[in-house]
Order: sequence, then structure tokens, then C-alpha cells
Amino acid sequence: MAFALVPCALLLAGPARAQNLVADSNFTAGDLSAWTLVGSPTLDTSNECCGVVPAASLHVVAAGVTVSAGQCIQNIDAALPGPGYVFGGWATGTDESGFSVPFFQLTFYTSTNCALFTETGAPDQITVGVPSGWQFYSQAGSLPAGTHSAMVSAVGSSLGGSVDVNFDRIFVGPAGTTPVTLIRFVAE
Repeated sequence: MAFALVPCALLLAGPARAQNLVADSNFTAGDLSAWTLVGSPTLDTSNECCGVVPAASLHVVAAGVTVSAGQCIQNIDAALPGPGYVFGGWATGTDESGFSVPFFQLTFYTSTNCALFTETGAPDQITVGVPSGWQFYSQAGSLPAGTHSAMVSAVGSSLGGSVDVNFDRIFVGPAGTTPVTLIRFVAE
């Protein structure tokens, strides 16, 4: 009996997966309370990404304005094992004007709480391009010197006309890692 416990203990002692620093990154909490909203982004429970149930995604509709949801990652410099990071997520949508710019954005701050006017420079952006069907986007970089917090955002910006886009599985983590969809086990 003791022999059977040894392999289990070895499995539990294995390397841990990289932690996603974004809370409720897959929008399954049932609300957007973990996010700071600009405009009127909504929760969409009908547009499933990545085969995960319960399904939910951030739905952004913009017509001549910018609509977004962002989340402050406090003390990001302490949360990452080094200065490198990777961020991104999944997106799908439609551009009804040809002038929309949906994107993921990571803005860096010298304050520990993403305070206004403490930005360390230009944010990193990943332009989505409004794909038909869910597409994965990812980008790596290094924290600017003096960074203590970062705001990760999903943004739909329309320069006239409109854009309709869904974002899901938004992530920020250590450099060299790949976001992993959590595996769910069901005991029967």
C-alpha cells in the first residue's frame, strides 16, 4: 500500500503550470466585476470559445467610439520571476465598416495600482483584425524599467462605422510560457 502512494507523491511534486495573472480571464464568473469597463461591453454566454463550458466571453460593440474592459495587475514586477512576460488571448468578430481597430493592450505603470499619469511609456498592443472564427493572439516582451503594475485590456475602437468583437481567455504570464486551458475532470 505504501508503495502505491510514492508515485502519487512524485506526481504532485512536479513543476507547476505558469500562473495567469488575469482574474476571471475566461469570463465564467457570470459578471464583469473583475474588470474596469469603458463604454458598455457585455458578457456573452452564447459565443463559445475553446470548447469550455460554461461558455462566456467579453462582447464589445463599438460605433464611432472606443469600448473596452481592463484589469489592473498590481505588483506585476513581484509576480513575474523575471522581467519577461507574454500576453494575449482569443478573439472573433465582424468589422462592418473597414475602419475598426480591435486589440489587446498591456499598459505599464510605475505605481503599484495602475494610477493615472504614472505610465512608463507606450503600451504593447496586439491588433486583432476582426477574424471570422476564434483566433489566438500572443505577444512577448520585457517590463519597462520601474514598472510595478500593468493594465491588460480588450479594446474595440471604431473610427466611424462599427465593430462587433468577442474576447476570451485573456492572459498575462511569465515569458516563455504558453497559456493552458484548464482541464476539468468530472467524476461519475
